[in-house]
Amino acid sequence: MHFRIASMRTRLLLMILPLMIVSLGTVAGLSYYFANQILSRSIDETVVSIGTDYSNQIQGNISERVIELEGLASNQAMKGNDTTQIVKALNDTYKRTGNFDNINALLPDGSGVRFNGTTTNVSDRDYFKAVVNTKQVYISDPLLAKVNGKLSMIIAVPVLENNRLVKIITGNVSLQRANDLIKEVKFKENGFAALIDDSGMIIAHGKRPELNGKLNISTKKLDPELQVQNTEVDDQYKKLFEEAKTGKKTSGRYIDLDGVKNIGVFTPIKLQGGQLWVMVVSAPEVEVTQEVSVLAKIMFWVVLFCILLTALLITYISKKFVRPIILMRDEALLLADGDLEQRQLVIHSNDEIGQLARAFIEMSEKLRYLIVEVQIQANTIASSSEELTASAQQAAQAGNQVALSITQIAQGTERQAASVTSMSAVAERISASIGEIANTGKMISETASGSTKNTERGQEAIEQAMAQMKQINQGSESVQRVIGELAKGSQEISEIVSLIASIAGQTNLLALNAAIEAARAGEQGRGFAVVAEEVRKLAEQSNQAAEKIADLIKKNETDMDEAIAATHNNSDAVDTGMHVVEIAGTIFKEIAGSVTQLSDQISGISDSINQIAVGSQDLVESVQVIDSESQANAGETLNVSAVSEEQLASMEEIASASQVLATIAGELQEIVVKFKV
Repeated sequence: MHFRIASMRTRLLLMILPLMIVSLGTVAGLSYYFANQILSRSIDETVVSIGTDYSNQIQGNISERVIELEGLASNQAMKGNDTTQIVKALNDTYKRTGNFDNINALLPDGSGVRFNGTTTNVSDRDYFKAVVNTKQVYISDPLLAKVNGKLSMIIAVPVLENNRLVKIITGNVSLQRANDLIKEVKFKENGFAALIDDSGMIIAHGKRPELNGKLNISTKKLDPELQVQNTEVDDQYKKLFEEAKTGKKTSGRYIDLDGVKNIGVFTPIKLQGGQLWVMVVSAPEVEVTQEVSVLAKIMFWVVLFCILLTALLITYISKKFVRPIILMRDEALLLADGDLEQRQLVIHSNDEIGQLARAFIEMSEKLRYLIVEVQIQANTIASSSEELTASAQQAAQAGNQVALSITQIAQGTERQAASVTSMSAVAERISASIGEIANTGKMISETASGSTKNTERGQEAIEQAMAQMKQINQGSESVQRVIGELAKGSQEISEIVSLIASIAGQTNLLALNAAIEAARAGEQGRGFAVVAEEVRKLAEQSNQAAEKIADLIKKNETDMDEAIAATHNNSDAVDTGMHVVEIAGTIFKEIAGSVTQLSDQISGISDSINQIAVGSQDLVESVQVIDSESQANAGETLNVSAVSEEQLASMEEIASASQVLATIAGELQEIVVKFKV
């Protein structure tokens, strides 16, 4: 179905608003995309920084334990066979460091003594075999210590003499310190960290400590006693761990045993002896992307607000845009109905549409003037045709009498000849008088033309005065608005001054109390009393200054009230002046029309007088001719009688034609009367 939109405002809205929606949506989408990238990068950097920091702490802690054992291995007692000296060195290191649960000195066959003097044999342990084979420091996988049954790791350091393995120093290091560090890791609200050894076993878990030593990521083995939602490790978790074991940091999403989707960063920790642990810093994806979600909501509401604001602006601008068109439409509909009454239409727009509206209004005014002139001329024609008809009838009646008068004319011809001489002299005097009248009429016409120009200049001055009065009115409104803003600012300053006065009063009381306390303190409080006195004086000066400022603000508010009243009076006076100027402009327009009409009439009279002057000269010449022709008139009397009969017939035709003209004039009046002027 095809819908036609008749409103220009709606068309403008439908044309511009979709473009604005697409533009704003594109800008918002790009802004969201780049902001999301920046936020994601910032979050990744934060997590990497956290993981790196705590990884370095764990790595540093282990390195310190290695250095402590290497220091013990360099002791000469470790290279000898004196068991007493060996036990003493072990015990001293144990007590001095306090970082080991157990310290052993082992022979290459696996037998040895502990720091407390008891014997042990660890020949079956992998870490012992690794040191025997490599003669290098080795750190074991986490295991349950034989001494206390806690999860710990073994640091094994070789004692070499001439590159020959003499003994092996082992120290049991509890993983409690690592567990404490893992618990300290905080990322977002529910973020946590976990430490995984080279085999994939969870060493420490910040959120669920019960997983320590009971969950292996690589083998995906889980202690059946644990109560978890997912009984199998997420494949993505295992994949990220395997990537981190290659020695590079990696990040990604995985689902934990509680079914929560997390974002984690896997940071490798390289240990001596080739061991590699992985530290995982994770947080729920919902929390990590919370800022992005908030940003999306903010962008949505901002775009929606901009769209609504754009729609309002388009509606307002289109309303101003189509207002002259609506005025022209309404005026055209009235003209179509024949309503030519004069209406006061004000067009404020100066663009092409405003110019078109003014031209349309001017056209309607000229059309009104034309219809009025047609009405006047129609009435004139109607009355003239009636008079012509009556005259023609009278002429027809007179034609009958002409024949009777011919005889009398012949008798009067002789008397006429005698009168012609005196008539010639009179005609010459008339011609001279008419010449003077023609000159006077010319002067009057020039004066009328000057009056017309002066009237036009007066009308232009009135229009300029109206424009100036409008500018004055707008200026008064701006001044009134600015004074109103100043009044608001003055009120806010007054409130601030009141606050300052209150603070000064409180300060004065505090200074007085301080002086009293200082007096009680005696000699020790004398310096404090001087300071309190200075503070009190400063508070009094602040209070006095605040009172002066308050007085000045009150006077300023009084002056602004008077200024506002003056601007109100000035605005009323400007409105009255604009009204008077508009009335004067209307009167000047009427005067201009009257002067123009008078000038046209005077010009017509001047032309007529000139024609009369020419005719008077012809009259003089004709009188002279009459003098010569009067004698011939007698002979032509019979011819005149015949012509009179022909004239009688012509008069009857004229009477018939004038009757037709009267009918046409009546029809013209009926047509013109349909227009309202």
